[in-house]
Amino acid sequence: MKKHPLVWFYVLAFCLSWLGWLPAVFASRGFSLFAHPAFQLLLVLPAVGPGLVAMIVASSLGKGGARLLLRPLLSWRSGAVWLVVAALGPALLLILGKALTMAIGSAAAREQPGNVLAAAAAALVISLLSNTWEEVG
Repeated sequence: MKKHPLVWFYVLAFCLSWLGWLPAVFASRGFSLFAHPAFQLLLVLPAVGPGLVAMIVASSLGKGGARLLLRPLLSWRSGAVWLVVAALGPALLLILGKALTMAIGSAAAREQPGNVLAAAAAALVISLLSNTWEEVG
């Protein structure tokens, strides 16, 4: 891994990410075993896979490799207002979009009525956790 870290990163990140997508692909092709909701948990792998692999490869390069990789996550160069906008923006946009589709009577709003607050909470968790690890990778 030390000799070709970039190659290892791409191969492992691709494999780990697709390990998460394969059940969804198989389920879409009629393999009923993979249609079980438990397999939906594997969909976290495409989001956190690149970051996890980056940590593994950086750690293999020697002491402090992972620390150097993660250091930029802790050095925020923007004000608190922009951090709040970045964290809450996706959830607020989701709520606004849902409200607009319901207000205009869109077919999408009738087909997927769902709980708007639950969807906004999911968007917040995704923007804070999954997207962060994808960008680390």
